[in-house]
Amino acid sequence: MRIVIKIGSSSLTDDAGRINADMIRSVAAQVAQVRQLGHEVVLVTSGAVAAGVAGLSLAARPSDVGTLQALSAVGQPLLMAAYNDELSSHGLIPVSYTHLTLPTNREV
Repeated sequence: MRIVIKIGSSSLTDDAGRINADMIRSVAAQVAQVRQLGHEVVLVTSGAVAAGVAGLSLAARPSDVGTLQALSAVGQPLLMAAYNDELSSHGLIPVSYTHLTLPTNREV
């Protein structure tokens, strides 16, 4: 069976908006458990912008699209590294990603 798991930013971040390593560790352990039962797992996760905000030590999350995209570009590799580190401890690698964004008004 294929199981799709969607995790939003608010589930992955602490009160300060930083990626919560304990949550990533917990997700990795649960994915490993499900895989051991013979299931295929697709993990869909948010959190790239939050990781970018924390990675650049910003005091607050900006709201303009261009800056959010830049933060996502900074945060995505940080987030994937966190998942890779935890999943590899269970023998589950590699992690890959696809970055999806909605078109802006100029692109519609």
